[in-house]
Amino acid sequence: MVRKTIFLFIGLFLALCVLSYSVEVYAQPDGWSFIQLTNNGSTNTNPQIYGLNVVWKDSDGNDTEIFFYDGNTITQLTDNNYDDTGFHIYGSNVVWYGSDGNDTEIFFYDGNTITQLTDNNYTDTSPQIYGPNIVWYGSDGNDNEIFFYDGNTTTQLTNNSYNDTGPKIYGPNVVWYGSDGIDDEIFFYDGNTITQLTDNNYNDTGPQIYGSNVVWYGSDGNDDEIFFYDGNTVILLTDNDTNDAGPQIYGSNVVWYGFDGNDNEIFFYDGNTITQLTDNNDNDTSPQIYGSNVVWHGFIGNNLEVFFNDGSTTTRLTYSNRYDFNPRIYGSNVVWVRLGGPSLEYETFFALKCEPSPPADLNGDCKINFGDFAILGDTWLLDYDFSDLAVIADDWLKCNYPIEAACW
Repeated sequence: MVRKTIFLFIGLFLALCVLSYSVEVYAQPDGWSFIQLTNNGSTNTNPQIYGLNVVWKDSDGNDTEIFFYDGNTITQLTDNNYDDTGFHIYGSNVVWYGSDGNDTEIFFYDGNTITQLTDNNYTDTSPQIYGPNIVWYGSDGNDNEIFFYDGNTTTQLTNNSYNDTGPKIYGPNVVWYGSDGIDDEIFFYDGNTITQLTDNNYNDTGPQIYGSNVVWYGSDGNDDEIFFYDGNTVILLTDNDTNDAGPQIYGSNVVWYGFDGNDNEIFFYDGNTITQLTDNNDNDTSPQIYGSNVVWHGFIGNNLEVFFNDGSTTTRLTYSNRYDFNPRIYGSNVVWVRLGGPSLEYETFFALKCEPSPPADLNGDCKINFGDFAILGDTWLLDYDFSDLAVIADDWLKCNYPIEAACW
């Protein structure tokens, strides 16, 4: 019986080793586990994440459709002859806009059913969701206005002669930018009242919201700076002679990129102090934030790579020698797009930081895989017995792929 077990294990080990060399393998840092969600040679782009749930769009050769990953299974949410895009995720709920054959409308997926929220003769676009609340902008026949859906009723928040656009939502609170007839200003809706946060002669744009805190960037007359509204007062976070842009917010933490006179670097504000997270020649941009965790992409040589900072240490996540870009973050889970391969396809990748690792994860990469078997093969005669083999096999079957949140 013991001899049979040994031969079975050796056979399994050799089969796994052969399999490991039959697929393209990319380096990943210790303590992280990567899943390549797509591998179809198509254009899988713009992933967004909420927990273990990921949504992205992909071309089916004719138009773009929406795909959803729930931590285990990939589901194609749309299948029609029109482009579906501009999606946003909250939990297992997804919103997007797509054509109904005449113009673009807003669609909502509640985890089970797709509902068309709008049905008119005007363009509706760029929906955002938080809980049951959804916001978007669409034409009223003259210009773009902001619309708000509370799970039951749609309300038109704005009604003026200027374009209102770029809405973001947190609970019942909404922020957007719109023209006052001179330039673009920032507007804030608290569930009852609309307040104009800015009133100047320069464009203010790109607002983001968390609770009643709002961040945006706008010109001070010389260059673009970062502004922060704490629910009462507007604070100028940056005051320099170079452009700062792309702010994102979580609580009172804010991240953005700005030019340091040489290239773009990543900056972090913790509610009191600004810290420069990067200082290199990598041209770092597109930061995203969750708590004190920040991700961004930057150049290493001629390739774009994804980086993660946990508030103290920066980890380079990708080493693919390709273009890894457009990262998004939830907790310490990260998704991004990789451009490369034989047909220059765009594929979607998902990284999880493992805390803690599975018990049988011998090489500390968050999953039971070939590396653990190799370590076991080198040392089991001295340090392990057959009960360890049982643990390894059990964990590998549960945890290798796809990654299950419950397996550690």
